[in-house]
Amino acid sequence: AEGLHKVRPHGNGADRVKDHARNLHGRRPAHTEHVRHAGLKAGRGHRRTQFPRSPLTITHMLEGGTLTSRMAAYVWTLIDAKAVGLVIGVTGSGKTTLLGALTSMMNPRWRILTIEDTLELQMPHHDWVRLNSRKSYGMLSDAFDIPIRALIDISLTQKPDYEIVGEIRLNDMDSLFQSVGTGHVGLTSFHASAPEGALTRMRGNKISEGELALLWFIVHSAVYQAGGRNVRRVSNVSEVVQDRGQGLHAHHIQARPIRKGRVEAVH
Repeated sequence: AEGLHKVRPHGNGADRVKDHARNLHGRRPAHTEHVRHAGLKAGRGHRRTQFPRSPLTITHMLEGGTLTSRMAAYVWTLIDAKAVGLVIGVTGSGKTTLLGALTSMMNPRWRILTIEDTLELQMPHHDWVRLNSRKSYGMLSDAFDIPIRALIDISLTQKPDYEIVGEIRLNDMDSLFQSVGTGHVGLTSFHASAPEGALTRMRGNKISEGELALLWFIVHSAVYQAGGRNVRRVSNVSEVVQDRGQGLHAHHIQARPIRKGRVEAVH
């Protein structure tokens, strides 16, 4: 696992916010770090993820219009109450970036533990434990593999205040809910096109209603057309509630007005 990333401020604070806001709007290319796998070369069919020099915070998300101030305030309240949450969206919808930005609203005295397949999350926290899965690619045995599931199991020994799993898969979802059931709180991202679709996919993977009841909220990040280009916006924030006769379902608390696939400017 990599060590803690130290955030080194550069330039004036207001200038940095404006710079990152322009990056989010797509008016200039984002700064990038070195490609983590030096052996990979960019070419046809290969797209590499760009990372900003400094972690993006919720302020940058608000400046760029990714989510509204009401959405941010509501999610902040939930995170401060140590609620269990899910960030969903399709491929390329900005789930990981949004997940990292939400961590900037966490109590700076908390111990944050992250688990990832690919090291992408960046966060401005001092007490940050970073775990990374490993694939041994052995021809005869996978005894030396370290999967996400194993890292979730051993994370309990680190005594985190908040556990974050970047891009969890269905096969590992039950381990996360088992961890949450022991009293640990968590936040993760998940591939789904809608909140109800996320719940349906988890039910199809034998996640019980009792385990789904541990989930408090779902943040949906989507891609829309605005000004002739694609933009990433939080379309809605939902609570997972249970109604008589309907069972568990996602109830929209905050939603952004959408007209024919185009996002409206709401602040």
